[in-house]
Amino acid sequence: MIDLSHGIPSGVFSYVAHFLYWWNTSLSGFQSSIMRGIGAGVRVFEVLDRTPAIPYGVGEEVPKGHLGTIKFHRVHFEYPSRKGIQILKDFNLEIGVGESVAIVYVSPTVEYPPRLMTDSS
Repeated sequence: MIDLSHGIPSGVFSYVAHFLYWWNTSLSGFQSSIMRGIGAGVRVFEVLDRTPAIPYGVGEEVPKGHLGTIKFHRVHFEYPSRKGIQILKDFNLEIGVGESVAIVYVSPTVEYPPRLMTDSS
């Protein structure tokens, strides 16, 4: 049995203090990771539950057998939820029959123009 009548030895005190410091710093990092994960999960459900500003089913269906080139000339676009932030400005694009094209943004900032990726890229 350890006699503690003269106090706690400094080595034990140092060890306990070091352990408590390590445990506290480890938990704080873990706790902040958990909170970031919870926040991200909440945001996902907010996005899934929102009502779109552009309703589904608007426009006309193109009849079968109508093939031809699709042309976009001087298109301007901004998301309804981000008024004033232009995503496309004077955008021009021509897509031929059977051609696959994707418009990909390099960065969410407006300073970079969108990139086009085709099936030949």
